[in-house]
Amino acid sequence: LSLKKRGVFLVKKKHRWTGRKKAHLWDNKKRREGQSQKNRQVKKQVAEYEKKIEEMKNKKNQEFVASKKRYMLMIKKTVPK
Repeated sequence: LSLKKRGVFLVKKKHRWTGRKKAHLWDNKKRREGQSQKNRQVKKQVAEYEKKIEEMKNKKNQEFVASKKRYMLMIKKTVPK
């Protein structure tokens, strides 16, 4: 995975109160000011999502949902538990 090479990891968590599952990307090579550790959550810029937004606008609702389900299944299989 290219994510592993860059030091970026997908972290799956359960919400403390609701029990819902959440996924976050963490980058181990970045350091925030005033922090002794390098870990931080990765936030992408809006410009990186413009292509995805255009794809979403052109798809029908059922096609979009089906593609997201396939994507989530792929991630679930590739991420170690």
